[in-house]
Amino acid sequence: MPDMFDHLRVSVRRLFDAETWWLRMGRPRWRTVVTDRKTTYSGEYAVWDPARGRAVRVKGRIVQWSGLGTDVYVYDPPEILRRHTHGPCLQLVRPDDKWFYLHWNRPCRTFTESKEYVEQMLWEALAVSFKDHSK
Repeated sequence: MPDMFDHLRVSVRRLFDAETWWLRMGRPRWRTVVTDRKTTYSGEYAVWDPARGRAVRVKGRIVQWSGLGTDVYVYDPPEILRRHTHGPCLQLVRPDDKWFYLHWNRPCRTFTESKEYVEQMLWEALAVSFKDHSK
């Protein structure tokens, strides 16, 4: 009998777990504009921050060039992302703007790879930030 109650408790917890709900319902959608030579995606990079119990979202744009790699942009990246080990790869596009270009040695080839790369950077930066604050 305890196994049944344990199973029920876990199922109810999953049903009302904010992260699970967010993954099912709240993932941001990206807008797509297709032209002859490129596809431009505009949306938000997003990861779940368990320390704060909420999603962290950063505005972005990814340009996928036909037959080439991608150009990745992040709007006003948070300080924790700038302090990431790859933070120096974020280069300000223009001095009077808040858009940053992600410069890398070998660009990702697809939108999905590029988006996941930036979200991984953001997740790692949050994890390091959480470790620093828990000391």
